Amino acid sequence: MAAFNYAGYWYAQGNRDERGIIEMKARSLFEMDNLTKSGRIEMAKLESFELTKRYVKDGKAMTRLLADCMTKQNGSADFVAERDRLWERASPPV
Repeated sequence: MAAFNYAGYWYAQGNRDERGIIEMKARSLFEMDNLTKSGRIEMAKLESFELTKRYVKDGKAMTRLLADCMTKQNGSADFVAERDRLWERASPPV
């Protein structure tokens, strides 16, 4: 969750890559949904805060973490099955 939030923040800076922002929101929603279902959401918030503190000044490490998390999600049948719905939820209203 921390890696996707971090990436979403950077996509929102500078050239405001709207597709990147939506993708990171969608990926974060997938993680939050799963954490909520498992009852681990509060622990994940703490872990996310700690990861962000640890990596905030090390963009290369956070980028590697992001790539690892995206690879794991992309290999998840649940994520692939929910992808379109997640992107829809993450998109701004029309």
